[in-house]
Amino acid sequence: MGKMVGVVLVVAFALSPLHGLASPASLGGGFADTYTAFAPLYALYRSYADYLFYGSEVVIPPGIGGACQSLSKTLPSLQAEMIVQTGSAEALTYIVHLRQSLDPFCSTYSSTIAGLAATSTPDQDLLKEAADKGFFAAVSNMNKLLERAFNSTLDGLPPGDPQWAFATAFVCRTLIDQPRITHIESTLDRILLGSDDTPSPPSDLPEGIMQSLKALSAYAGKDVTPAEVERVKTLAHKIYDFLLKRG
Repeated sequence: MGKMVGVVLVVAFALSPLHGLASPASLGGGFADTYTAFAPLYALYRSYADYLFYGSEVVIPPGIGGACQSLSKTLPSLQAEMIVQTGSAEALTYIVHLRQSLDPFCSTYSSTIAGLAATSTPDQDLLKEAADKGFFAAVSNMNKLLERAFNSTLDGLPPGDPQWAFATAFVCRTLIDQPRITHIESTLDRILLGSDDTPSPPSDLPEGIMQSLKALSAYAGKDVTPAEVERVKTLAHKIYDFLLKRG
C-alpha cells in the first residue's frame, strides 16, 4: 500500500520543514488507523491484480464487509487531526477528496462488497462484474489519494525527531490495530532504531522506552506465535502511549 509494507513502513527521509507541527506521533497514529481501515479493500485489490497477472487465487480479506464503516469513522478524525497538527494544505486536500469519494464509492458498490464478504471462495462472475463496474479502479484511486496525503505530510515534517516520532507512532499504532499478526517485516528495526536512511531515536528518551524499542525491533523479519504477538502489542502500546504523552 504505497510505502507501507505489511505492518511497517519504508520511509524516505529527504524532507523539507513544516512549521506549526504540534504532534507528529498523534498524526502518525491517525494515518495508521486510516490505513488499517482501508487495508481490506486494498488487500482485495492487490489479490485481484495478482490473479490477473499471475493466475493466483483471489483471497477475500477479513473485514471487507465493514471497511466502509471503518473508513467513515477514521477519515473525519484524520482530517481533524491534520487541520490541528499541520499546515500542509496539499495533504489536507487529498484527505478531503478521499472523504468526498467515500460515500459515492460505498453506495455504488455496497452490493458488491456485501456479496464478496458473504463468501470465503470468491465467485469469478462476481469478481468480473465488480471489475466491469469499476470497483477495483475506484479502490486504486482511493489508495492513491491516501498515499499522496501520507507522502505529502511526511515530506513536510522537519528532519530528525519529528520524522522519527511520526514513523514510530505509525508502525506501533499499526501493530496495535492489527487483528491478526503472523509475521513482522524486516524494516521494523530501521524505523524504530534508525539506519543510514532513517533517523535514530532521540538521545534523551527514558531508558525503559529505549529498551522497549530494542525489544520490539528484535522481532523484525520474524514469524511470531500468538504468545509473541501479545508481547509485540504490549511493547507497541508502551511506545505509542509514551509518544502521545510526549507530544
